[in-house]
Amino acid sequence: MIEKKAISEKDVLAFNEACIFLKVIYDHFRMLYEKNPTRLKLLEDRAGHFFFDLQNVFIGFIILEICKITDPSITKRKDGDLDNLTIDFFCENTDFSSDLIAKDELEALILEIKEFRIKVLPARHKRIAHKDRIHALDDTPLGVAKVYEFEKFISNLEKFVNLINMHYTNLPLELGSYSDAFEVISALKESSCFNDLLNRNDIGALCIDTMEASEYKNA
Repeated sequence: MIEKKAISEKDVLAFNEACIFLKVIYDHFRMLYEKNPTRLKLLEDRAGHFFFDLQNVFIGFIILEICKITDPSITKRKDGDLDNLTIDFFCENTDFSSDLIAKDELEALILEIKEFRIKVLPARHKRIAHKDRIHALDDTPLGVAKVYEFEKFISNLEKFVNLINMHYTNLPLELGSYSDAFEVISALKESSCFNDLLNRNDIGALCIDTMEASEYKNA
């Protein structure tokens, strides 16, 4: 029987932080790009190139972080193996024998989480973490998954994190939603309206005066 490694509260908190940050970035992405076609048009009209590039940055980061937290528990190296703070690490080193309900739920979650990992892993290996020559010259999509599959993964991750926290801290944890990307959308809507006013003969001059007086004039 392989001896389980001791898991500290610091381990749990560090893993929590990684999962919460992944959820925040995912919520930013959803708020900006997956609301409706009108929102996409707003982004394109106000700063099309920037928001297109940002979209690709978000996608790459989300896939990379998903793969990182679902990596094997150990990275084997010539100078000594290294532990990875991943889902596998907690599964392999947490004893749920006294809570069979939690154990069964955990096993079901892991199956679905690993199925999703398999889908996005090629994008991480071939394009995001490495610049594979063959795939760099090939436009074939990698790591393709539907929106509902990403949603399911986030839901499963939240359930997993909650189980781990209940086991080690006896406190539940929800990943929550901390995105304030709606403020960006509000600002873009306001700027679009202001631009329309700026082009009106009756109040265009007032808009110019307002811009000149703004504390963000030289921002």
